[in-house]
Amino acid sequence: MSEITEPKQKPDHLWKPGQSGNPKGKPKGSRHFSTLIREAITKVATDTGTSDDVLIVQALVAKAKDGDLKAVDMVLDRVDGKAEQTINLDADVTVNDGLSDEEKKALLELLK
Repeated sequence: MSEITEPKQKPDHLWKPGQSGNPKGKPKGSRHFSTLIREAITKVATDTGTSDDVLIVQALVAKAKDGDLKAVDMVLDRVDGKAEQTINLDADVTVNDGLSDEEKKALLELLK
C-alpha cells in the first residue's frame, strides 16, 4: 500500500504571480504558419519561386492529388481554417434511467 506523503512544494524558480513565462513574446515580423502555407500555395499556383517552402507545398499538393486524405485535410485546414462543428444541445433524447417524470423535472429545475 502506498504511503500518504506531504504535498510537494513548488520550486523557487517558477514564475511569480503576474510574471510572464515568455517575456519577449512572439518576435516582430514573424508570420503565422497558415500565412506561410497560403503564400507558398500561391507561389506554386503561379509557378514562381523554388524555395524550400514551395517544394514542401508541391509535395503536399501532389500527395493530396494522389488521394492522400490526410494531405487534403492539411491543405484545407491551413488555407480555409478548420470546418465549424456544431452540436445540437436541444436534441430529444429518451433515456430509461428509472426516474419518474416529476423527478426529471425537479432535476432540470436544479440545473437551471
